[in-house]
Amino acid sequence: MVWTTIGKFCWIANATRINPGNHPTWRVLQYHSVYRAEAYGLGEDDQEFFEWRRENWITIGRDVWIGHGVTVTAGVTIGTGAVIGAGAVVTRDVAPYTVVGGVPAHDQAPVQPVPNRGPVADRDLGLEPGNIQGRAARHPRP
Repeated sequence: MVWTTIGKFCWIANATRINPGNHPTWRVLQYHSVYRAEAYGLGEDDQEFFEWRRENWITIGRDVWIGHGVTVTAGVTIGTGAVIGAGAVVTRDVAPYTVVGGVPAHDQAPVQPVPNRGPVADRDLGLEPGNIQGRAARHPRP
């Protein structure tokens, strides 16, 4: 995971790839050694390619759930409260509070809000410094 911003209270499952390495598909040759030349002793790396990667940052809002084996491609924004189904390939922006899945990912359903409750990140969870010990004592694990 590189060049990515992740919001609070996100759940990201195992085997998820966020902003994985892309090949420069606009070039005739896509071999790794062409744009990563230094690693092969063939000269300097292609800085233009790496600038393109940095410019296509991924942003994941808060309270987002990302399922097992999801791939999120470069430049995508995932809105707050969204849910990404297992195995999906996210190639476009995901609206807030939307469930998406598939290859490529597409809308499945809106997330159903809980009445009179905002997103988890907006609620008072009693996690202020110094209060965590007291909370644990009131809610012991089984």
